[in-house]
Formats: sequence, structure tokens, C-alpha cells
Amino acid sequence: MDGQEFDLYFHRLRFDNECFRRTGTSFQSFFEDIMSRAQPTFVTVKPWGRDGDRKCDGIITETGTVFQVYAPERIKVPETKAKIETDFEGAVEGWPDMRGWIFVWSALNDGLPPELLQCLLTIQSGHPSLAIANWDREQLWKVVVEQLNNEQRVSLLGPVPRVESANATTAVEIQTVLNFLSDQPVGPEPDDSFDITDLKPKLEKNRLSPEIETLAGRALPIAQEVERYVNGSYDGQLSSRVGSRLIARYRELTALGVSGDQAFIDLVDFSTGDRGRPETFFWGAAGIVTYYFQICDIFER
Repeated sequence: MDGQEFDLYFHRLRFDNECFRRTGTSFQSFFEDIMSRAQPTFVTVKPWGRDGDRKCDGIITETGTVFQVYAPERIKVPETKAKIETDFEGAVEGWPDMRGWIFVWSALNDGLPPELLQCLLTIQSGHPSLAIANWDREQLWKVVVEQLNNEQRVSLLGPVPRVESANATTAVEIQTVLNFLSDQPVGPEPDDSFDITDLKPKLEKNRLSPEIETLAGRALPIAQEVERYVNGSYDGQLSSRVGSRLIARYRELTALGVSGDQAFIDLVDFSTGDRGRPETFFWGAAGIVTYYFQICDIFER
């Protein structure tokens, strides 16, 4: 995998994590962020006055394509079917020049049930002059890959960490990230009886990709600094608090069904607290996640 392929792979992990953690208006905002970068004539439509948004969350004015976004935690067929039909009829009435209608949806682990696909096909057969489609997360990622340049992807999903930045990581970043994590709500207590495990077997057992293995391997020297810091801390509960918070976050992720690679990157991003920090904070967080990956119940032993 060359540098460009790794950049896309890393951004795909972040994209998937954004989709998993976002529902409702939060996912709609993410969709708007993507489309405003991808399409110069895309316009976000917000509710206004008595007419609201006329059943339109965004429109590409050049093509007359209207978008309706729906991102519940779980799709319920009767409610969703009623929403599709109501939203479409409202768009037909509210946007008489509409030439296409796209139902954009996202729902944790759910696919689109056949009843809803049939509903869309029925709408298409009743309106042959309109282009009717539905976009899932894969289609939205296709927009990111094909219509956003590298600079736009970075502005949407953050920079891809560079190996050379790991060399510049210091105790300052490690201490800052540890303090941030220790201040988070406490989760389940880690089992402190475990000694540090070998990294590679645990990576293999959890089916983490070679890309994540490379990232964790590069963070290993930082993980060793983390170990020295927490073992030498005057706060005897620091390591326990940090471990418990990472365990809690990991369990949240597994409950959502995210992949191992996604979980690893999410834990690193979560640990930094702010993706806008310099890359050295990413590597500081990667070292912390790698350390706790080895000593506690983050991922399967």
C-alpha cells in the first residue's frame, strides 16, 4: 500500500467512524459538509417560516436534484416508509422544477429493508420523468473519493498522521492526553492483574490490518514512555482511570459493531480530545492506546 492508498484508507476509517457516531441532524450536518465541498452549486436548505424546508435538506441547483436526509439509530419500516412517501410528495409540491430526488440514509448496522426499496421503486414508476435514487454510506464515500481533492478531504476528515511526527512527540503531549482521559467519566475497572502482552499476537488475534499494525508499531516507543510516566506518577489511580475510560469507549464501539481498525482509530481520536491539535498529539494518543491495548481489556486478549 503506497502513501496515497494509505491516506485514503485512513480517511475511510475516519469517515466510517463519523457515520457510526452521527445520527439525526448531526449526520445531516456531515452530509452537508461533504456536498458543499463536492458540488459548487449545492445549497443547504434550512427550515424557514411557515413553509419550513419544503421537504428538502439540500439541492444541487445546476441539476435540480433534491436531497432528503434520514439518519435514525435504527430503521423502522412503517415509520420510514411513511416518511419517504411524505417527504417525496412534499418535495414534488415544494420544488416544482425538481428533476431528481435522492433519499440519503444512514442507520448504524442496518441495511435498507426490501419494503423500503420497493417503496422507492414504486415512486420511480409513478414519476418516470424524475431520477429517483437512494444513497447509503458507500455512495457518500464514493462522493468523497471521486469529487473531493486531497485538501478537501483533509479539511473534512483531518490530516493523515505522518511517521516523522512521531519522532517529535514529547512528554508534554503524553501528559496532556493522559490528563484529558483521566478527567473523563469513569468506566469499568480494568483488571490490573494482567501483565503487558506482546503486541503482534494481540493485533493478529483481533484481526487488525497491517496498516494498523504499522501504526501501532511506530507508536510503541511512545507507549514505553507512557508506561514510565504512569508508573512514576504520584497519582496512584491515574492508570486505572485512564484504562477504565478506554475500556468504556471500546465497549461502546463494539456495541455499535465497528471493525477493529475503526475502533483503534476512534480510540486514538477520542483520546486526543480535539482533532485540531498538532500531529504530535495524535502520536501521543496512539502511544497511550497502544500501551493500554497491551495491558488491559481494550480488544480481545
